[in-house]
Amino acid sequence: MNYTDEMKEDLEREISSLQDIKNLKWDPSKSTESKYLKFKKGEERFKVRISSHTTSSLKNEVLFPAYYNYKNGFWVIDACLGKYKPKDVKQLVENICNKLLKYNNEERRQKIKKFAEEKGFNPIIDDDALDLSFSLAERYINERNLKDDKYGSTFQVLKYIGVDVLNDIIDEERYMIDL
Repeated sequence: MNYTDEMKEDLEREISSLQDIKNLKWDPSKSTESKYLKFKKGEERFKVRISSHTTSSLKNEVLFPAYYNYKNGFWVIDACLGKYKPKDVKQLVENICNKLLKYNNEERRQKIKKFAEEKGFNPIIDDDALDLSFSLAERYINERNLKDDKYGSTFQVLKYIGVDVLNDIIDEERYMIDL
C-alpha cells in the first residue's frame, strides 16, 4: 500500500493525538525512498516506516509488519507492508504499549520464565534467545489460550519479553558453571 501525502498527514495527526507522545518527527532514509515517522510514547521508542518497497531480508526470512528492533532499541511498524492505515498504526502503538504494561513486569516475567523452563527452552548462547523467543511466544499464547489482536501485538510483545527471559536463563547457567 502506498501512502499518499494526505495519509502521511493523517498518520502524523493520529499519532499526535495519543497521550505522552514526544519527539515526533519525519526522517527520510539516506539510501532509499523510505520515510520514517519517529517518536516516543512514554519510554517506548517507535519508528513507523512508509515506503513503496519492502526491506531487505535474509533468504526465507519471515517479515513482520510490526516488531522490536533489538539492535537499535525501538519498535518498528512497517505501515505499507502491513497495509496499515493511519488509524491502524495508532491502534497498534496503543496495543503494544498496553501489552507491555500488562506483561512486562516482574511477576509476569517470572511466570513466562517458569513456563520456558518447564517446557524445556534451554538456550545456550545469546543467539539462541532470539531464535527461541518465536517458539516461546507462540507456545505461551497457545497453551494459555491468550487472544491476540489482528496486528499480532501480543505475539510481538511476548517475543520481546521472551528474549530477555531466555537471556536470564543463559545468565543463570553461566553463573552456575562459574561456581
